Amino acid sequence: SDLREALQSLARQKFPAPYEVIVVDNRSADRTKQVTLEAQAQMQVPVRYVYEERLGLSVARNRAIREAEGEYILFLDDDAAASADWIGEIVRLFERDADVGCVGGKIEPAWEGGAPAWLPAENRTLYSILDYASEIKEMHAPDIPFGANMAFRASLFEHIAAFREDLGRVGSNLLSNEESELIARVRGQGWKVVYTPHASVLHKIPRNRI
Repeated sequence: SDLREALQSLARQKFPAPYEVIVVDNRSADRTKQVTLEAQAQMQVPVRYVYEERLGLSVARNRAIREAEGEYILFLDDDAAASADWIGEIVRLFERDADVGCVGGKIEPAWEGGAPAWLPAENRTLYSILDYASEIKEMHAPDIPFGANMAFRASLFEHIAAFREDLGRVGSNLLSNEESELIARVRGQGWKVVYTPHASVLHKIPRNRI
């Protein structure tokens, strides 16, 4: 049901130019394939189903990068819903500045059962909540976008390697830092990393994560 809602949010985009949706099924044991095939029949944009046997978040993201045919690659988690301007606002930043290599957007929480009153503001990022600035702003190290709402210029991966596959979640192993490692290399090549509050996503936070 989460994936269905994520795909529906991509079907509602206001972006007028052609774009494709790629769903990477990373060895799931649920109805991921069926939900994706149903979306293929219902959506007006191309929806591609890709099965990736090798388990791992970085593995799945790198498969998406290899499969993508577009000029820009936007990542959305399967438990997140994109705002209607999501694609348009991200593409606008890439196209107005050729030095932008990575764009991150605002991530708002959808708490199951309501937000915990005891959660300090400084710990909200632990739940992939990101509200970096009220305007478009370049992000400088150590600040980075989060994987639930980040995008890259595809040509960037002709010059640098993608996500390190020895980092990133693999099943229940919560190894991380693959995003910060990649973005450090992006910056090292002279690319800008930019944040926009205008390309937001709503990210579900289940009760069992609180």
